[in-house]
Amino acid sequence: MKKSIHILETIRLKPEFCTPEAALKAAQAYDDSVDDHGHAATGHIDHAHFYFDESEGVLRITYPWADRLSFKALIEGEDAGGLLDEWHTKYAEGPRSISVTEELPVEV
Repeated sequence: MKKSIHILETIRLKPEFCTPEAALKAAQAYDDSVDDHGHAATGHIDHAHFYFDESEGVLRITYPWADRLSFKALIEGEDAGGLLDEWHTKYAEGPRSISVTEELPVEV
């Protein structure tokens, strides 16, 4: 099995988007903003999963990615193209936090 990395993006939403219904709207708008860019990238493995933590007002996005180098290129392309600028202005309290993780081969 080819080893991949796993991405966790964390975004604090503006108060008006901190209900499950409004967070869903924000999550869909996020996906619509990066959809073609992410799916066309060389490191794309699978679709993202979106989670909302109402107690923290946080949107979390997780997805697998092929490797760190292609992920760096993905983020640089998003930033250079301003793909999320409008989204962040409308929905987010601040910049997203991105964690790049590797699964550990724990025997279970």
